[in-house]
Amino acid sequence: MESNKSIEEIFGDRSEPYSTIYSDKTFSKPTLRQTFNNIRYSKCSYKDMFIQHVKYIDCKFEYCSFDKVIFKNVSFKNCIFYVCDFDSVLLNCEFLSSNFFEIKVTNDYPFSGLGPDNFDEDSNIIKQEIEKRGDIKNLKIIDSEMLAVEFNNINLRDSLFERVSFQMVCFKNKTRLTNAKFIKPYDYFDISFDNSEFTTLSAVLNEFTVFPSLKQIKKVKNLSNIIGYVKYIKEFLSDKNLSDFMREQERYKTPRWFNELYIVKKIRNLKIAINSLNEERISDYKSNAGTYFSIANQFKLNGLESEYGEHYFIAKKLRHKILKGFKKFSSFLASISCGYGEKWWNGLITSLILIVSSSIVYMLDGLKVSEIYTIEYHLPKSIGQILETDWGVFISDFWDCLYFSMMTFTTVGYGNMEAVGIGSELVSFAQMFIGVILIAITTGSLLRRLFR
Repeated sequence: MESNKSIEEIFGDRSEPYSTIYSDKTFSKPTLRQTFNNIRYSKCSYKDMFIQHVKYIDCKFEYCSFDKVIFKNVSFKNCIFYVCDFDSVLLNCEFLSSNFFEIKVTNDYPFSGLGPDNFDEDSNIIKQEIEKRGDIKNLKIIDSEMLAVEFNNINLRDSLFERVSFQMVCFKNKTRLTNAKFIKPYDYFDISFDNSEFTTLSAVLNEFTVFPSLKQIKKVKNLSNIIGYVKYIKEFLSDKNLSDFMREQERYKTPRWFNELYIVKKIRNLKIAINSLNEERISDYKSNAGTYFSIANQFKLNGLESEYGEHYFIAKKLRHKILKGFKKFSSFLASISCGYGEKWWNGLITSLILIVSSSIVYMLDGLKVSEIYTIEYHLPKSIGQILETDWGVFISDFWDCLYFSMMTFTTVGYGNMEAVGIGSELVSFAQMFIGVILIAITTGSLLRRLFR
């Protein structure tokens, strides 16, 4: 999804200058137990370094490169990374309220260039971790924004992405996301996996890799409820520059004096705001659906069929929001009947609802249970009629109707009962027709789950 924000809106416009500015400088010595505050690094290079127990606060890194750098227990708070390359890095970092724009993180090369002099007193422990696991894990990114970020063959195992905005974020070339958790994204959730070939894993996932639930993804941008709609329209209408631009677009379509009428301007702006809101919602649902189709396909490539089914279901539910007409109706039927082939119990629940509701129709319209007795009830017109009801007989009659409804739905039909009345006959016809289809769909979905 394209961003509709300026760079200043994304990364903030600092009113105060940085206390220190480093430009075109190369760092290559180990950095241990230090704190760097309010520093701007421009076109700086970090090469063959070990950085441990270091804090960067309110710093900006622009056009910087990190080559063969090990980060261990490093914290970045309120930092900005603008067009930076992390080439062959090992990450054990925590990013709090930080922003990333056009960042590439890769790990294609060995760390043979890091000798004993590059480490501190814990060098043996660090070297053992590198030899054992390939790179350091436990990356944490919290309350941050990521725009045009690429992770290439990097270990993000056990990583945490919490309240992070993802725009055009790509994981490629066997990036490891085992046990990684993506929790409560905000603003955007647009990620993808780059497969050069269908059989090539672009990301390594497992059953403990957690992506946002359907409930969480619907809250992205807060456009899933009335409060979010009102807030969006209010912010849209408060943008005077946008309103003036829209009026200019309409200037030649209607007389100028008409455009300047107060009520006309308000109605037109409200209409534009509502149309913009609908376009925004459709764009968000389309983007999120594409993201979850990509996630589902990645689970499938990793051989995790169960997780594939769960995320495929979420993708179909999100896509349902942007469909119209018959496609939306058929999508609704597929959802309630079998959960798009992933929720067999949806068919079971739908069947039970249909059986019970049909039995109520048989009670009201007529069901012949014997030559001398026909069940036919009428809606009570007063509380007295309800109090005079023989509840023993009522329960017995309801059971007979429920029994006949079950027989009709399953097309068993013992022939000891029959529907009387046009309403009952139409319902029994619909039950037989729908029952054959619904039972087949439910059975197919169940077998699909069992074979997995």
